[in-house]
Amino acid sequence: MAIITTTNNAALSVPVLEDAIRGAAAGVKLLLGSGAWIFRPGLPTTVGGAPVRQGTQVTVPYFTHIGELDDIAEGHALVPRAVTSAGETETVQRSGVALESTVLAIMTSQAADPYAEGGLQAADATMRRLDKAAITSALAVGSTNAAMVNNQSSGATNYPVLLFKRNAGVTWYSPPTVKEDDDILSDTKVSALNVYHATHLYQRLQGGSSTRPGVARLTCATSNFSEGLVLDTAGLFGDEVGSNDPIVMLAMHSAIALAARKLKDSTGRRLYVDGPLV
Repeated sequence: MAIITTTNNAALSVPVLEDAIRGAAAGVKLLLGSGAWIFRPGLPTTVGGAPVRQGTQVTVPYFTHIGELDDIAEGHALVPRAVTSAGETETVQRSGVALESTVLAIMTSQAADPYAEGGLQAADATMRRLDKAAITSALAVGSTNAAMVNNQSSGATNYPVLLFKRNAGVTWYSPPTVKEDDDILSDTKVSALNVYHATHLYQRLQGGSSTRPGVARLTCATSNFSEGLVLDTAGLFGDEVGSNDPIVMLAMHSAIALAARKLKDSTGRRLYVDGPLV
């Protein structure tokens, strides 16, 4: 297999590229920084004494809710409750990208510093992969909680719309690792960004046993998409949506997004506008 490289000699500074990747990744937020997705570092490095690898099953822990307040009469004592935790088992996925460059390419580059550009692109690719994992996990909500799906299939091609509550999901990841591979070419070194991540399926409890999951799904065709369907889907959350735990993001298929942009109120104002890019 041919190796595509930016060429000259073996003086590539791997630690510099590592710093660029780490620095770029630190400033990027998942799902446009909406708050729907929690980015939590600290994926376990071992499970049962064995190193974590792709396909390893890990437990994603979370705190359960203490429940509602007790109403008590004057002079009576409250019964203490324990703060407990639970967990969901998920599969670790390994993703990565390799970047290869040399000193001559850096010295003669007419566009930008390959270190900085490589770091930015690697960080962007990493966050896009985690966003993809978030969306894929959310799309599976129908198989884990059918009560959170508003199915409006009309026989035509149907598309998903996802409504996220704040803190709806969690990605665990290990810090990027940069490694050298001296065997590929004698005059180059390869820097590889490896990320391990696992996502849970939005079942984290936030308000007791009756709490709804952090995502609801609408399925419909562009021909029958409407503001009312979105409101009905939001209603699946019941009383779980409020000022402290609002819906913070809509994720739409591109076909539905186009239909949404065309919706207007009685004065001609558009109902949906694109949010800010964070």
